[in-house]
Amino acid sequence: VNRNNYTKGFRVSVGGKVGFLYNAHSKIKYTDEDGLTRKIKDSQNYGLEKLRYGLTLKAGSPGFYAWSYFGLNRLFQEGQGPAANQSQQISFGIAVNLF
Repeated sequence: VNRNNYTKGFRVSVGGKVGFLYNAHSKIKYTDEDGLTRKIKDSQNYGLEKLRYGLTLKAGSPGFYAWSYFGLNRLFQEGQGPAANQSQQISFGIAVNLF
């Protein structure tokens, strides 16, 4: 920790994240043989859980940091999805601030 300048130094943050699925759909746009543009929307939940929650972690300096998200609930509803419904979300990455 840089006690003389708080805009520099190493930082760590821990938090939570909550999300709610309210309108899942896929959309296909195409041009048919008559030259007309068509659009098809398919609305369904695709077996995904409506509520998503998890923990976030971020660590680094003001110009560069690593972040992660760990989902605490299942990604798919009971009996839906691959891997016998044991899928959970884990996301991570790095960020660079140039300005």
